[in-house]
Amino acid sequence: MSLADPAEPGLPLTDPAWLPEALPPALKVALRQSGAIAPKDFPGGLELLQRLQVPKPAPPVWMRLAHALNGGPLRGKPHPEAHWCQAFLEVLALAWVGLSEDQRRAHGLYPQALRCAGELQHTEWLDQQVTPHAQAWRAGEQPAAALVLLRMLKRLQRLQACQALVEHLGTWLASVPAGQVDPPMADWPAELAGGIAAVARGAESLDTLHWAQAWLPRLLPKLLARLAETPPPAAADPDAPPPHWLLHRDLAVIALCTLDLPVLRQLSELLCRRPQLPTICVPMLVDMLGRLAQFDAAQDAEALLALAASRLPRHPVLALERAKRALLDGLDELALLPFFEPMDPGLPGYHAACSWFASQLAQAGAEAQAMDWYRRIEAVAPLSSLDQLRLAQLQARHDPNTQAAPESPLFDEGVTPVLQQALAGLVALLGEDPFHNPALSREAWASRCAASLPAFAQVLAALPPQLVGDVLVAVRQLRLLERAHASAAMWQQSFPFEFEPAYGRVDPLRYLALQEALCGHLVALADHVLRGPAPLHGGGGRLRQLIELLRLRCEGALSQDRPADALASVNRLAERIGTMAEAYLQALRERCALAEGDLATAAELRAGLRWGREAELQRLRPWPAWLAAEGAAEQRVLEAPAVPGHFESVRADGVVQRFPHATVATRLSLVALRELRVRNSYLLIAREGGMLLPEPWHLSMGDYPYEHLQVLNRGRLACSLQPSGETRRITEPVLVLANLDATYHRNYYHWMVLILSRVRWLQAEGWLDRRPLLMPRELSGWMRSSLQDIGVRPEQLVEYADGETLQLADALLLSPLEYACRPLMDDLCRHLWRAAGLDPDQPPAPQRLLYISRLSAHRRPLVHEETIMAQAKALGFELLAPETLSLLEQVRLFANARGIAGPPGAAYTNLSWCQPGTRVLSIFKEEVNLPTFVDISVQRGQQHRWLLGHNLPGFDRTRVVAAPFSVSLELTQRELAWVAGA
Repeated sequence: MSLADPAEPGLPLTDPAWLPEALPPALKVALRQSGAIAPKDFPGGLELLQRLQVPKPAPPVWMRLAHALNGGPLRGKPHPEAHWCQAFLEVLALAWVGLSEDQRRAHGLYPQALRCAGELQHTEWLDQQVTPHAQAWRAGEQPAAALVLLRMLKRLQRLQACQALVEHLGTWLASVPAGQVDPPMADWPAELAGGIAAVARGAESLDTLHWAQAWLPRLLPKLLARLAETPPPAAADPDAPPPHWLLHRDLAVIALCTLDLPVLRQLSELLCRRPQLPTICVPMLVDMLGRLAQFDAAQDAEALLALAASRLPRHPVLALERAKRALLDGLDELALLPFFEPMDPGLPGYHAACSWFASQLAQAGAEAQAMDWYRRIEAVAPLSSLDQLRLAQLQARHDPNTQAAPESPLFDEGVTPVLQQALAGLVALLGEDPFHNPALSREAWASRCAASLPAFAQVLAALPPQLVGDVLVAVRQLRLLERAHASAAMWQQSFPFEFEPAYGRVDPLRYLALQEALCGHLVALADHVLRGPAPLHGGGGRLRQLIELLRLRCEGALSQDRPADALASVNRLAERIGTMAEAYLQALRERCALAEGDLATAAELRAGLRWGREAELQRLRPWPAWLAAEGAAEQRVLEAPAVPGHFESVRADGVVQRFPHATVATRLSLVALRELRVRNSYLLIAREGGMLLPEPWHLSMGDYPYEHLQVLNRGRLACSLQPSGETRRITEPVLVLANLDATYHRNYYHWMVLILSRVRWLQAEGWLDRRPLLMPRELSGWMRSSLQDIGVRPEQLVEYADGETLQLADALLLSPLEYACRPLMDDLCRHLWRAAGLDPDQPPAPQRLLYISRLSAHRRPLVHEETIMAQAKALGFELLAPETLSLLEQVRLFANARGIAGPPGAAYTNLSWCQPGTRVLSIFKEEVNLPTFVDISVQRGQQHRWLLGHNLPGFDRTRVVAAPFSVSLELTQRELAWVAGA
């Protein structure tokens, strides 16, 4: 478009005779479309119409017509009709004939020309108005026109021109005293913020985001000053936008795009502390608080969430973030209901909040409640494929026809066809189950897994730039798959022997190789974006996604025990994004340093953080290294050799196989320590040794220290904790159990076999009469009653709360225990028999048949269990839910049992009270049969047999152990009869 030369006139055939021939075509069209059918309708009146009835009217005549159009059909309309805009520009071109560019720019109609050009999307001409006039605007000429141009460029997303214009205006305005700014420029901070926000939102260059972030400290004081000068709104209009709302909104957009956490905190607090919170503010406030919850661990972010929730009690995003923190702080899953029950299904985030809560309920065993929350999602929107999978697992026990979603979790919704094709090689590898396979050695399997990475690198090199959001979806799903395979690989590290086919078809070593391949693909795919020339391809609002992609990439590298590589990836991106999300990147750096055990570097990094800079840094050491660093000597008090034995398996074809099995040799020792600290209920910290790290069996239950609000960061070799505050010093000599983490693993097996057995040993050896035992106040009721059942008196305990830090002047520490120990469990059994009224030296004749039901448990549900229970009942079995009975009731029942059957779970710990020769049928799956309860049967001299079914198809890509499974009803009938001796 050009305003230099008028368009060639054309005379439409339908023009009335009174219309001057010299009029531009666009004006004729506009008059016709607006219904001007008589001379009196002509803009400017009859006199101007007569002056235009000559072949070539002079420019002043056209100028008068331009003013008439400006004051008539264009006046007061933010979006005038396109035909009037075109007519105005063509008339103005005739009026400006002979004027220089400077004269045109200084003309009073120039701002309207910009508006009309914007309405007609004459983008190139608008772009051209920026640079040639920069000097004039810097000199203070026509600032109002500059703001009009800025609005048009912003509206049309002409981001480069918009950025250049902001720079010119900013330079000029910075040099003008505040009192000398013209009235049209009184709102220049809001106008500039709007332009900067538009640029930041659409930025594909990190340099552009740096530029946008640099404006925040210049604009934020203006907002704060304006708000200080403006009285609060009248109570009669509580839903009115807050003062200077546009400036507030655009500053928030800039801070969100650049992840400027300090600015997000300030803006959020401004809104949260208003007397009223207008509806228009809610989406932006929730968005800001969501970013703070994701990227800021500071306590004031927690306080802001609570304050916002008091104003918006029904918002799902706030409910979810507060519930996550409450769970970390030790609140029970079912106790989270008050956060979620008031949620409004019509608000954003409802689906995500319900999905998270349902998942937590399912993991806690609250099956009915979890299904209810999945149904609440279904009432609003279709379930995601992952939610479908979880709901199907909950339904599997009751509906034998339940099947998982047919598509692989790798191809959940959101993974683009391009990335699906790129990952085809990995999918083929995942299609070959990592089971024991004599035809393909472990070495050959590992080689195939390793070879998949170079092939994937070649595929990535040929891909065009990908949107960071698309890559993030795929990387998230790769991470889920990697974690699922890591859980299987962890079994091998938890037991000191290889998992041969006797323990199931799954080969943990093959799972480990596949996990490595998944990590490698995850890292490579993330690097495709993170190292690419345009990591923000698609827009600057994707910086948040870029940072999350970096976090997942770091987790993948750390899973491969490559902290240096993870740190290098953080540093590479940090060099490119500067101070944006600085605190979060600093925390990622600290995590890498902790994974390497580099406390000096971690301390330097922590000192640079606004929150938690006084953190307590501790090295993590396993028992032998911990004692060596502390210079403490062990006193061996118990040696338990391995116990040889055997167990049997019933294959799916009915063949019974016999396999040897030996329990793990264990030992106990006592260690005297001075100035031992206890934190978070279970953490033991010595002056020189640092923090005691559990053995692999305990570590298989989660990263250590376990997630908690006081655990600021952690790595494989070290962690950072929130300062403990007040410490309670205990000067009297006390007994301490290593790995006393019962409040985190409230599991019957864990407590009975690994904790209560050691307490009973201390009691039997007379130690509880010499020193009291430290015990958490938060023990479950059944744990407390079990202590009473073995005769522990209240005065023999020193109780402490989860939030307390203890300083022990004189501690005698009993070493950790990882596996069932025959001498300990035999002694505990004899003691509990007596407490239950039984004589260990004259045991009763075993008569009872017990079927242990898992109908109340969600994990690894058994399909057709109700039918199997009916089979068992017909054979004389008593149907039993042990968790509904007291400990001594369970002891009496199992001491009188001649046969036990059911799907294995923590209730199988009760095999410890059964007599030698008891027949045990574990109804499980051919994929894996863990040796935990075989250990007990071997130590007690029982006949233990596994009846092997198989996982339902479609679920085995989540977690092999937790997946629902089925067994042959014909074989269950046969094997239950074997247990009964029929």
